Amino acid sequence: MAENNAGTSIDAQQPRISRAKTTLPLLIVVALFIGVAYWTWHITWFGRALSDQEISEYLKETNKPNHVQHALSSLESRIEANDPSVKQWYPQIIAQADSPQPEIRLMAAWVMGQDNQSEDFHRTLLKLLNDPYPQVRRNAALGLVRFKDASGRLEIVSMLRPYDVQSPASGVLSTPLQNEQPVGIGVTLASIRQDNGQSVDVHSPVQGDVRSIVKEGSNVTAGQTIVVIGPDQTAVNDALVALALIGEPEDLPYITPYIGGQQGMPSSVKQQAARAAEAIKSRQNSTQLN
Repeated sequence: MAENNAGTSIDAQQPRISRAKTTLPLLIVVALFIGVAYWTWHITWFGRALSDQEISEYLKETNKPNHVQHALSSLESRIEANDPSVKQWYPQIIAQADSPQPEIRLMAAWVMGQDNQSEDFHRTLLKLLNDPYPQVRRNAALGLVRFKDASGRLEIVSMLRPYDVQSPASGVLSTPLQNEQPVGIGVTLASIRQDNGQSVDVHSPVQGDVRSIVKEGSNVTAGQTIVVIGPDQTAVNDALVALALIGEPEDLPYITPYIGGQQGMPSSVKQQAARAAEAIKSRQNSTQLN
């Protein structure tokens, strides 16, 4: 996730899980990295560390999303450094989960995933699994893995599948996109011109590549799928890492295709898919023996 977008970013090593003989303690350590890797491309890197006073002030400036994000980034760094003073801001971090701005909520989820000893964070991440914004749900689900909580497993599995974007209104569709074109979060996918002459823009809620799109000039109805976006490489990798830890046998049909290789996916994804499948099968065999 070293790519910078209009959102926010922090560099992280993509975690790897060893094969079926990997011990539980090691898996838990690996889980601590889940979420950070997935969101670094979406979180603008704020290089300047903030003072205590600045953090408190920035968290209050809800009309300045970049300030809130900068404060959250500084708090994440302190959590990683095991700075005990950071806990004084935990209530403010939790409060950001109710922000009307999804970029704030997703970053708050990312920060809360850093401290898997906080039950307040745990409860808040569970709430964010119901967020209307897919990236927030996904980050919450990945963060919950650090708590050894598989409540977000189905959300994580969805990261392996294409994402259907639905039209928010009925009208005539106009789009500049073509199949296989990469898209980032917030990119305009299409515009819907309604009967009243007003247009509604449709923005991408996820990052990936266009798998299919309704033809230019087509009449569409509200709720109709107009664009299908294929999963992003980094999202797939992080989902596979998480599923190696919490995946169930019924998840294997979604993992297996990546073992054989998918267009646009590197060999590292194939290897991670194989590790995830092997870990799931190993747990299944162990459960049957017991």
